[in-house]
Amino acid sequence: MVNMNSQKDYEKLLQDYHDLQLRVTQFSNIEQQLINTQDKLDSELLLYKRLQKFNTQALKESSKQNLVRLITESVIDILEIESSLVYFKDHEDATHSLLHEEGLSINDFNKPNYIEDLELLCNNKPLGKATILSADVFIKYATFKNFS
Repeated sequence: MVNMNSQKDYEKLLQDYHDLQLRVTQFSNIEQQLINTQDKLDSELLLYKRLQKFNTQALKESSKQNLVRLITESVIDILEIESSLVYFKDHEDATHSLLHEEGLSINDFNKPNYIEDLELLCNNKPLGKATILSADVFIKYATFKNFS
């Protein structure tokens, strides 16, 4: 009789152990989800702070050249990429265009080639609008091979 109760107690204890293991696994899963959510919120907050910093600096900037430089640097900082190339063409003064790169080395000799290809790339884009070009567009132009 004692042996039968011991067997039942053992089975009950074993079942309780499995239930506890299941709870621990579920708790660990929920804990990991919370950690992932916290990481995502931290990342979003950092992105917001970077955008806010850019906005503050851009609104204070009076020089077009400094603004283009700031945009180029901010694209790298905010999007966390390795290089950025920003081309600004003043449509009111067609002779005045600005090209600024960060993370790439474009010498003055090659700048006209970059400007020409960028103008071709943006030819059908609306004036006064920012245009972001994808990598598959760049590979069609020898000038932008460094971006691959």
